Amino acid sequence: MVERKQGIKYLDGGNQVFYRTNKTWVFDQQRSCKTCLCKDEVAIPNFVFMGLIYLKQTLPMPKPYKFILDIFMIVMKMQPIKRLTVCEVLLDSYKDPVVEFIHTPFFKFLKHALHLKTPDFPDLGFLPKYNKTSDGDFVIMTGKDDIEKTFAITDGINQRPGIGKNEKYEMFQPLTCRKYSLGYSSHEGYTYGIPSVGYSIDEDSYDGVKNIGYRYENLEKALTGHTVNANFRIQFNIPLYSNPDSHLWSNLPTTIVPAMWLDLEVQVQDYALNFFYLVVVVSQRVVFIISIVCLTLSALLTALIVFHIIERKKGSFAKAVEISCNGVVPKHVNHL
Repeated sequence: MVERKQGIKYLDGGNQVFYRTNKTWVFDQQRSCKTCLCKDEVAIPNFVFMGLIYLKQTLPMPKPYKFILDIFMIVMKMQPIKRLTVCEVLLDSYKDPVVEFIHTPFFKFLKHALHLKTPDFPDLGFLPKYNKTSDGDFVIMTGKDDIEKTFAITDGINQRPGIGKNEKYEMFQPLTCRKYSLGYSSHEGYTYGIPSVGYSIDEDSYDGVKNIGYRYENLEKALTGHTVNANFRIQFNIPLYSNPDSHLWSNLPTTIVPAMWLDLEVQVQDYALNFFYLVVVVSQRVVFIISIVCLTLSALLTALIVFHIIERKKGSFAKAVEISCNGVVPKHVNHL
């Protein structure tokens, strides 16, 4: 996945900046495995099937409606497991007879007449047709008017400079449509040669129960607040429900099936890393070297001046002694 910020505009005299983050998703065989192909088939739980079973079990529904729903699922030849290609379920989306039916004029009429509620999702999949799409518009604070406001509204890429180890900051993750709180993770080191401080998502960010398995570090440069490396991981599970009210799939065991593991490794573009390295590492080394050179030169110059003063005093004293030895009394010397 490649993410680029486009349409950058500064607002309010430079106090705010507007941008749109466009994403491109591709299947990379080299990063997958040698034998993995985009057209490989996988068996995953049927999203629509499980959604209908869940609605049938949780929504108050008259028995005739439940019977009609069972007949509808038989007519649509629905099964709890669906075979799809990798790219269909990940990126390209796939067709489903139920989804196509709920977008027909006939179903829209039934929906209005029977007061039915159905979700509006034209495309099925984990990342369906996300290529060349954005997560919406962002407007963030630049900190020009007040340094404390720097990146007060953020997508997690930038933070205000000088982040403290005892502070927390909020990161909005568009992929999950929610924000996360991050705190100091006691990890410090170097990322691409740039000194960095680690921050990780709070233990209980995904639910109300503390779970150490959700702690993944995000390395931030404390001097600038820019992300230099991050790792975002999440697992998507799909529940399989039995259908006890009907002979259809009544023996299906209720279980949780891991369907997708998402591991996002954030890698900053080379030009940005080079700029960060120049500003954070090279510039500091140059300033340090210049300061050492200036300090050394000033010390040498001071030593030369002191040496010159001492030599002048030695010369004046030697001349006065020589005059005294020759019987000449200087005018400024008082005789007793």
